[in-house]
Amino acid sequence: MKRGAGIALAIVISFLLVGILNIGGMDRGSVNAFPTGNILFVDSTWTPDGENDKYNSIQDAINNASSGDIIYVFDGTYEENLFIGESLQIVGENNVILSGIENHNAIHVMADGVTISNFTVMNGAVSGILINGSLGGHNVTVKNCIITGNGKEGVLLDNTYGNSFINCSIYGNPTAIKGQHSHNDIVMNSEIHSGDWGIVFYDCENSSIEDSILYGHENKSINIENSENMTVRNCNLYDNFCGIRLNNSVNSLIGGCNITGNIVGIRIDNSSNNTVTNCNIYSNVGYGIYIPDFIPPSANNTIHHNNIMGNGENAYDECNSTWNTSVGNYWGDYTGTDADGDGMGDIPYSIYGGGEDYHPLIYQIMIPSLFVWVDDDFNLSTPGWGIDHFDNIQEAIDDL
Repeated sequence: MKRGAGIALAIVISFLLVGILNIGGMDRGSVNAFPTGNILFVDSTWTPDGENDKYNSIQDAINNASSGDIIYVFDGTYEENLFIGESLQIVGENNVILSGIENHNAIHVMADGVTISNFTVMNGAVSGILINGSLGGHNVTVKNCIITGNGKEGVLLDNTYGNSFINCSIYGNPTAIKGQHSHNDIVMNSEIHSGDWGIVFYDCENSSIEDSILYGHENKSINIENSENMTVRNCNLYDNFCGIRLNNSVNSLIGGCNITGNIVGIRIDNSSNNTVTNCNIYSNVGYGIYIPDFIPPSANNTIHHNNIMGNGENAYDECNSTWNTSVGNYWGDYTGTDADGDGMGDIPYSIYGGGEDYHPLIYQIMIPSLFVWVDDDFNLSTPGWGIDHFDNIQEAIDDL
C-alpha cells in the first residue's frame, strides 16, 4: 500500500545507505550523515495525527520534529512557507510542489546540516530558498529539486558556507542563484536557464560551479564579483548575453567549458591572477574573450590551451594578459605557418587591443565535448559543426 509500512522501511533503508558526502575536495562531513531520529510523514489529504507522526502540513511536521529527524512528504501541492530551524532531512516522494504564499521566501533555512530533496519550489515572493547563515544556515544540501517562478532569486545564499546544489533545475527566476558573503559552496550537475541572471557570486570564495548547463540568460549566465579562488569547470554555456564575467576577482579558474552562441563568451574586468584553460570558445556573436582596460586594469591573467574560433572577434585584450605558457591557444583565423613542424605557429597571433599569443597552435586541441547535439539538418554552416554538433549519431559518439 502507498502509505503502508513498506514505504517507511524503504525510506529508512535508503537514508541509512547515504553516508558522508565529499564533493570536489570540499568538506561535507556534516551533510547527509546517517539519520539518528524519527520519520514523520506528510500528506495534504490526511487528518493530522501527531501521535503517529502523520501531518497534513509540512511546517507542522517541522514544528514537531527534532534535529536528526526525517520528514517524508507524499505527492501533492502544499501552499505554505517553510521555516527550518533544526537539522532535518526533508524528502519529497516524486511530485511534491511547494508553492509559497504571502510576502515570504518559500523556504527559509536557519539550521546546519539540512537536506531538501525531490521538491518543486515555486512562488516565493522573494526567494525560493533562502539559506541564512547569520541565523545558523550552513552545510545545506539541495538535490533533485526544481526551483522556478520565484520573485527575485531561485536561491539566495547569505553569509553562509558549505552548501551543495546537486541535480537541480533552476529556471524562470530573475536570478537563479545568488551567493553573497559566502564560501565553500558548490553547484553541480544542474541545469540553470531562462532568466535575467544565472549564478551570481558576490564577495565569495572557494566556491565552484561544475558539470552544469547554463543558457538563456538576458544578462550574465555566471557573474563572479569581488571574489577569490572560484572555479567554473566542465560547464556548457550558450545563448546568453554573456557566458562568464569575472569582475574584481582573483585566483579563479575557468576550465573545460564549452562557451558558444553568446553575445560575449568571457569578459574579465579589474581581475587578476585568473586562468582560462581547456575551453572551447566559439560562435559567440561579439567577442569570444573580452578584457577591456578599466581602472584598475586586469593583470596577470593567463589564457592557454583553448580552442577559440568563429567568434565575431575571437579576443580583445587591453591588459597585456598572458596568452600562452609553453603552448598557446588554437585560433580559427590564424594564418601563420609551422615550418619546423612542432605544432605551433612560427609567428605570434595578434589579438585586438594589444595582446599576443606567442605559441599559437596549428591544430585544434582535442577537448572532449561535455554534450553533443545530433540533427540530420546540421551542416558546415552550423555553429559548432564537428565539435559538438553532428549530422549523424556515430560521429557524435566518437567525439565523446
